[in-house]
Amino acid sequence: MQQDKFLTINEITEILSVPASTVRFWESEFKEFLHPSRDSRNRRLYSKNDLSTLRWIRQLLDTEKYTLAGARQKLNGSASRRNEVATVLQSALFELEHGAPIRTVVDKYVARLV
Repeated sequence: MQQDKFLTINEITEILSVPASTVRFWESEFKEFLHPSRDSRNRRLYSKNDLSTLRWIRQLLDTEKYTLAGARQKLNGSASRRNEVATVLQSALFELEHGAPIRTVVDKYVARLV
């Protein structure tokens, strides 16, 4: 899939092997994590990130047998961790852009992420 290409709900259902009604249900249950766009005909258009999130939701619900609440909690924890990692990486990049030695920055910030 090209980076800027969006997928229709039909393409999503083929990839995930789930009915469109399931995708729409997950979209309503996990609206804080899924953000499909709409085209001029009001059809859903899913990004690569949406597809990744839908795959994870399917994994949590179907394979790992999480409840909806449990899956939501797991996704929330992941989002918090992603934000933490993004903050650390931004700080490290700032130091590198301002001349800090790579080894010093790596040692400092890897310790914060472990």
